[in-house]
Amino acid sequence: MDPLFFYSRLKSHYKKSSQRSQLLAVNILMGGASKGLAFVISLLQIPLILSLITSLEYGVWLTLYSVVGWLSFFDIGLGNGLRNKLTHALALNKLEDAKRYVSSTYVALGLIFGVIALLGILGSYFIDWHKVLNTGAGFPHSLQLISVIAIVGVLLNLIANLIHTVLAAFQKTGVSGFLLLFTQIVVLLLSWLLTFFDGNKFLYLVAIISFTPLAINLICSIWLFQRPVFESIRPSFLFFDKTVLKDILSLGYQFFIIQLAAIVLFSTDSFLISQLFSPEEVIPYFLAFKYFSIVTVGFGILSPPIWSGFNHAFALKDIEWIKKMMTKLFYLWSFTIPIIVLMVLFSNPLYRWWFGTGVTISFSLTVTFGFYTIVAVWNSILSVFVNGTGELKLQFWIAVIGAVLNIPLSIYLSKYTDMGLIGVPLATIICQLIGSIVLFYQYKQLVKR
Repeated sequence: MDPLFFYSRLKSHYKKSSQRSQLLAVNILMGGASKGLAFVISLLQIPLILSLITSLEYGVWLTLYSVVGWLSFFDIGLGNGLRNKLTHALALNKLEDAKRYVSSTYVALGLIFGVIALLGILGSYFIDWHKVLNTGAGFPHSLQLISVIAIVGVLLNLIANLIHTVLAAFQKTGVSGFLLLFTQIVVLLLSWLLTFFDGNKFLYLVAIISFTPLAINLICSIWLFQRPVFESIRPSFLFFDKTVLKDILSLGYQFFIIQLAAIVLFSTDSFLISQLFSPEEVIPYFLAFKYFSIVTVGFGILSPPIWSGFNHAFALKDIEWIKKMMTKLFYLWSFTIPIIVLMVLFSNPLYRWWFGTGVTISFSLTVTFGFYTIVAVWNSILSVFVNGTGELKLQFWIAVIGAVLNIPLSIYLSKYTDMGLIGVPLATIICQLIGSIVLFYQYKQLVKR
C-alpha cells in the first residue's frame, strides 16, 4: 500500500473522530513514549542499585518503602475524588467550582500529611525497625534516620503529586508522563554519580529516591499554575470550602476504602515476605514483579487518559463511546496473553541479561507472576471503567473482601503448605479473581442500563 495513501486515510480518520477521542489519542501517544522510556530507565536502575548496595540493604529498602507507602491511605480518597469531580466541573465549564475543588483538596491534604509526617518522625524513634524489617541488630545503618527520610519524602510528595491529578482532569496525562520520565532520568543520573563516591551510599540513595520526585513535582506545580490554562484553578486558601470537601468525599470515601484495600492486597507482600522469610527474599519477588510489569505498564499508559475520557463521556451520557472503547481494550488484553507466555518461556536468559547471576528467580515464581499479570491487566480495564463512571459500590465491597482474605491466605499458603514464597503472590491472584468476575458483570449491567 502507498504510504502516502495510508497516511491520508489515518489523518482523515483522526479528523472525523470526536474531540475526546483525539485528546485520548494524543495523550496515549505522549504517555506511551514517555512512560515507556521511564520504565526502561527504571529497569536500568536495578542493576545500578545492586552494584551500589548489598542485597540485604536493597531488600530492607524495598520493604521499608512499601511500609511507608501504607501511609498514603490517609489521603482518605481525596485525590481520586478530586479527579472525578474536577473532570466533571471542567467538562461543564464550571471554573469557579473547579478552583474550589482544587484549593480545598490541596489545603486538606497539606494539613493531613503535614501532621502525619510530624507524628511519623516522632514515632519512628519509638519503633524497633530492626524487628519490623527482620534485619537483626547487626544491620550497619541507622534505620531510624532512614525511616525519617522515607516518611518525609513520601508523605510530602503525596501532596505535590496532586499536580498529576490536575493534569489528568484537564486530559493532559501525556504531560504527566513526561514529568515522570524526567523524574526517572534525574534519579538515574544522581544514582550513577554515587558510583564516584565512597562511604555510606545506602543513605544517599535513600535520600535520592525519596526527595527527587518531591522536588520535581513542586517545581512543576509552581510553574504550571502560572500558565494561562491552569491559572484559573490555581489553589488558594481563600477558596477552601468544607462543603466542597464533603462533595469530593461523597465519592472519595469509597475510593479511600478501595485504596486501603489495594494497599493490603498489593503493598503488604514485601513486608510479609520479609517477616516470613528474610529481606533478601523480597528481591526475587520484586524482580519477577518488575519483569512482568512491562505488560502492566503498557496498560498503565492507557489508564489515566481513558479514566478521564470515561468520566467525561459519562458526564455527557455518551455510552456508545464507552462501549467502543471497552471493546478495544478487551481485544488488546487478549493480545497480551501470548506475549506473557513468551516472557515466561524466555525468562531465564532475559533475567541473566538484565541483572546478571547474583539473584535467582525460580521458574515456578515466574509462571505465577505471568498468571498474576493476566488477571491484573483484566482487572485494570474494568477498574478504570468503574472509577471513571463513579459507580464504586460493588468495587468497594470486592476490595474489602480481598483485603480481609489476602494476608491470612498469604500466610497459610506460604507457611503451612509447600509453596513457600509463591504462596504470597498466589493469594493475591485468588483475591483478584473475585473482582475479575464481579466487575465484568457490573460493566455489562451498567452499559445495558
